[in-house]
Amino acid sequence: MGRYTTVQTYSDQNTKVVSGYATGEGPTNGPAMKPKALMVEKVDNVSGSCAGAGSGEFDLYRAARRRELNRLDEIERKKKAFEEQTQYEEKVARNRKEAEERTAKNAEKRKRKQEKKRLLAAKFKESKEESNESDEEENKHKMMRSNEDI
Repeated sequence: MGRYTTVQTYSDQNTKVVSGYATGEGPTNGPAMKPKALMVEKVDNVSGSCAGAGSGEFDLYRAARRRELNRLDEIERKKKAFEEQTQYEEKVARNRKEAEERTAKNAEKRKRKQEKKRLLAAKFKESKEESNESDEEENKHKMMRSNEDI
């Protein structure tokens, strides 16, 4: 087997793809079936086939481990930042909605108060006009009586 393969893709005597084994369909495919493209997984920092590890293997392992841990930490940081940003945007939207509701409620109160004030002013004006008219009539009656007395 080759260095980067996990499935036997070549027979011992022939370098052509073994029918069906590489594609996972089995040996019964026959020559009429078109073979699919092979997906080979590359393996980095592969140790040799000897039993022991060399003097530099630990350093390679430690560097690879550090890179992987840094990559995972970066993924976690990005996830946390994304969640915080999402929560912040939700909070801002919620606060904005509450502020708009409060503003609308207060505007409605102001509108009702102004309408009430207008109605009272109109009512007062009517009552004043009526009282003026009645006062004028009373004054006329008084003047007539006073004229009659004279």
